[in-house]
Amino acid sequence: MDGSKDFRSWVSYGIPLKFIKSNFNLNGGFSSTKRPGQVNNQLSFNNSSRISTGISLSSNISDQIDFNISTRFSYNDVENTLNANLNNQYYNQRSRLNLSWIIWEGFIYRLDVNHQLNSGLSAGYDANVVLMNMSIGKKIFSNQRGEVSLNVYDLLGQNRSVYRNVTDAYIEDGQNNVMQRYFMLSFSYNIRHFNKGTDMEDYNEIYN
Repeated sequence: MDGSKDFRSWVSYGIPLKFIKSNFNLNGGFSSTKRPGQVNNQLSFNNSSRISTGISLSSNISDQIDFNISTRFSYNDVENTLNANLNNQYYNQRSRLNLSWIIWEGFIYRLDVNHQLNSGLSAGYDANVVLMNMSIGKKIFSNQRGEVSLNVYDLLGQNRSVYRNVTDAYIEDGQNNVMQRYFMLSFSYNIRHFNKGTDMEDYNEIYN
């Protein structure tokens, strides 16, 4: 069927903040989608638009600590030309804190906190949850490329996977089964310097 349209835009602007040795970023976007459909031989269009904006702050303090703080808000408007009951407005917000800190002598603390807020979905699907992952690790071997760490995922036990599908005939809200709080002991080894590629010096360091 004719009449399908899709438009997406995105803009981002970043500046360094020297007084706190960090980088500040401001971003925003707009998208518009038009989808044709047919119900009982009647042509309909599902028009949806989305406006989003966000900010982030990332550290450039030292090689011992690294963090990123960000939040993004989006507003969604859905209109159906054939069935007004499918018209809907909803919004969501995602905020995140990511921290990696070399505390002392190769000991590394990591924290990842995600806050999810949904509003305007069906009853029981609006979510306001905090997902927290945490780990403590120790660099090992003389080249510091090995690491043993103890990790805990979804520390607060709030993990939920909620989604929304918008079509020309219906709006569907659903939830997937997900694993909540669990612990994991892990070992990792960095085999080479990916940022510049492996040269002969790296090769000798790995194998000697």
